[in-house]
Amino acid sequence: MRLVIWILLGLLVGSCSKKVHTSAKSILLEQLRNTHTNEDWYVPLKTATQGLTAEQANWKDSTDNHSIGELVSHLIFWNERILAAFQGNAVADFSGNNEETFAKFNTIS
Repeated sequence: MRLVIWILLGLLVGSCSKKVHTSAKSILLEQLRNTHTNEDWYVPLKTATQGLTAEQANWKDSTDNHSIGELVSHLIFWNERILAAFQGNAVADFSGNNEETFAKFNTIS
């Protein structure tokens, strides 16, 4: 599992970084800014979800598509696992059922 994470991190660093000589920390911070707050070629997550009510975030169409809330839940689940592994912490057991990562919620914080 750790090997896969390091390979993915290496690919991310190699393919997304504009700077050749940077630290892993600066690259990760740049990626965080580019996906959370900086508006570049897409609306950042912080802006896209700002002001959503729980009802709006949990809305789904008539297909099997996931709601915004479910997608955010899924991203949080995997980001927390990757961060824990990156920090050298134990990663909680996972059943392998990816559908469990798409949770609904009642409040937005």
